[in-house]
Amino acid sequence: MNKRELRASLYLPIVIILGIWVMGLLFYVVTPGDFNTAVGIAVSAALFLYLVYWTRDAQPRTRLTAILLAVPALVGITMGMVYGRASYTIGGVSLTVLLLIVYRALNTPISYRFAYRHFQNGNNEEALHLINRAISTRPNYWESYQLKALIYLSQMDFARAAESARDGLAVKPDAASLHNTLGQIYLAQTHFAAARDQFLHTVEADPDNAIAWYFLGLSQYRLEDYRDSAEALTVAIKNTLRYVDFELLAHYYLWRNLQALEMTKEAAQVREKLTEFADGLPILQAQLAEQTDYPHAEMMQADLEDIEENVMPDG
Repeated sequence: MNKRELRASLYLPIVIILGIWVMGLLFYVVTPGDFNTAVGIAVSAALFLYLVYWTRDAQPRTRLTAILLAVPALVGITMGMVYGRASYTIGGVSLTVLLLIVYRALNTPISYRFAYRHFQNGNNEEALHLINRAISTRPNYWESYQLKALIYLSQMDFARAAESARDGLAVKPDAASLHNTLGQIYLAQTHFAAARDQFLHTVEADPDNAIAWYFLGLSQYRLEDYRDSAEALTVAIKNTLRYVDFELLAHYYLWRNLQALEMTKEAAQVREKLTEFADGLPILQAQLAEQTDYPHAEMMQADLEDIEENVMPDG
C-alpha cells in the first residue's frame, strides 16, 4: 500500500463520518420538524448521484437502464426513512431485484441459454450450433462469443477459440472474462508474452479476480520475469484462490520465483506452507491425465513431478 492509499484508508472513514454528522446537524437546525424527510431525501439523492457517477463509463443505453431499474429501490429507501417503516424499503429493493431478474431474462437470447446448458452437459456440437444461432440474431451480445470461445477451447481448437474471443472483444473491449479466455488460449499454446498481456487486461478490469492474478503470475514465471511473477502470485494468494489445486500451484511458483531471486528466507517460508495444499496434487494429476494434447501440458507435467518429488512429505 502506497502513502496515498494509506492516508485514504485512515482519513476517508473519518471524513465520511464527520460529513454525515455535519449534514444531519444542518438538517436538524434548518428543518427540525421534517428531519427524517430531509435525511431520507438527502440519502437517496446521494445514492442516485453515486449511481450516475459509477455508470459514467457505460454505454448510454446501459447507463439509462441501470438508473431506471434503481428508481424503485431509491424511492423505497426514501419512504422507509421518512415514515420509519422498513416495509417501504424492503418493497422498493425487492421490486428493483425483480426488475433486474426480468430484464436479465429478456436480455439474454434463448439460444444462448440452451447453448450454455448443452455445453455444461458436454454436448459441444449442439452447443456450438445454438450459439451460432444466438450470434446471428444478437451479434452485439458479447457473452455469446465468450461461450463460443470456451466451446472451441474445450476441443483444443485454439485458432477458432482465439478468433471467437477476439470477435467478442470487438463488441466489448473491456470484458474481463474475454481477456481471461484469450489469455488461457495463449497460455495453452505457450505464447506466454501474449498470455501475460491478456491477463494484465483481466486484472485491470477485475482486480479482485484471484485466479486471473495466478495466471498472470504463471505467464510471467514462464517468461522468467521472476519479480513481477512473485508480486502477481502474492496478490493471488492474498485475494484467496479458494481451490486447493490453485493454492498449491500458486505457492509452488511463488517458491520458485523467490529461489530465483535468491530470497532464501522468504522462499523457505513459502516452502513450509506448500505441504498444506498436498490434497491439490492428485486433483492436478487427474486433470492433466484427461487433457494432455496441448503444448503447455508438458511443462505442467514437469512441474507436478517436481512437486511430488521435492515438495510433498513422502516425495
